[in-house]
Amino acid sequence: MKNERIEDGRWDHRKMNTQRRHERDAIKIANLAGQGFIRSEISKKIGVSVDYVSKRAQEFEIEIQRK
Repeated sequence: MKNERIEDGRWDHRKMNTQRRHERDAIKIANLAGQGFIRSEISKKIGVSVDYVSKRAQEFEIEIQRK
C-alpha cells in the first residue's frame, strides 16, 4: 500500500505546463531570431542556455542566423 503510486493528474499537469513554457520560449526565440540575433545572444536575452535555445529552435523549426 505504501509503495502504490497515486495517479492524481499531477504529472499530466506538470507536462502541460512544461509544454506551454516551451511554446512561449519558442515564440520569444522566433521573434529574436527574426531580428537577426544569434543563439548566444538569444540565450542571454531570455536567460536560458544556448543548448535550450537550440533544442527549441529544432523542435519548432525556427531558423537562426549564424555569424
